[in-house]
Amino acid sequence: MAHIRSESASTVASHATARSDTGSDYIEKASDGGEPDFYGETEEERTQKKLNQVIMQFFKKATLTVLSARTELPKAFSARGELRQSKWFSLLLDETDAYNDDLREWTATDLVNSPPPPLCIEVYLDTKDLADGEALAIVDEHGKLWDVAEALNGSTPATTRPSSRSGRPTQVVLERWNVEVTDNQKMDPDANRMLPLVYKNGIPLFRSLYTYTRFLPAWRYYRQITKQPTTHPVLPLRYRISNGMFKSPRRDTLDLPLYPGADSKAQSHEFDSVKSPIGLLGIQVQYRGNTDFRVEKSESVLSSHFMGGGYWNEPDVSSS
Repeated sequence: MAHIRSESASTVASHATARSDTGSDYIEKASDGGEPDFYGETEEERTQKKLNQVIMQFFKKATLTVLSARTELPKAFSARGELRQSKWFSLLLDETDAYNDDLREWTATDLVNSPPPPLCIEVYLDTKDLADGEALAIVDEHGKLWDVAEALNGSTPATTRPSSRSGRPTQVVLERWNVEVTDNQKMDPDANRMLPLVYKNGIPLFRSLYTYTRFLPAWRYYRQITKQPTTHPVLPLRYRISNGMFKSPRRDTLDLPLYPGADSKAQSHEFDSVKSPIGLLGIQVQYRGNTDFRVEKSESVLSSHFMGGGYWNEPDVSSS
């Protein structure tokens, strides 16, 4: 398991709100859509609504924090044309509507009485995005190029459904994030007193998350491709959001070694969880250690392959 480096205050200072909302009005002050109407309700009903709001925003802010560090998300604007920004957990980020439908399971239900499933975010590359004559290559520690498609083509069990219509898997998963509520329980009777602590303890968690997303290998790849001239071929990072309890028929390529000697197991990190009145709010990530991917001409990758000898299709001579 990886350990997060010590973060400096300057790393997130420009994204932290001017003050930490830790008082009794912290939810309303941090709300992205105005204050909720709690008038005419019992104290228990108001507490439940506030708790539901905090849990919903925990899932939304985690998704926004991760994906804003992996892709250029379209910005969201108010009816008056003003840029919408999320201030939840004292981390200022531009809002987006790009994946609202994907998050419906975690935003449009009663999360207090019906605990949500784990939210899974996968960041991946898809070789279907390559142009004709292009190949996705990965560079090993010796500087040699390896054809990613060749590794993918040799990875498909007979029981696995391919990722593309051509019958061959095309996706390489770089990261898998899980956001979830564990140790589920009925709402704690002392929930109203606990709520400000949930928000307060979420502040260092999200600042660490913001920093950690910028230490992982996928961040280096993202920064690398954004600095390339428009004439230089690159493969953009893609993402998908799904129910973490759903077993996808797609071949899981996160642990797939792409060249000889490559790690066959993804690295991982688990952030300190936040105690809430219905359980622990947590975030974990699994990720590839090497994301030195390049888009090359197919001939260049083929030439590198022959110069170094084959790997994926080498004959088995151990028995001869």
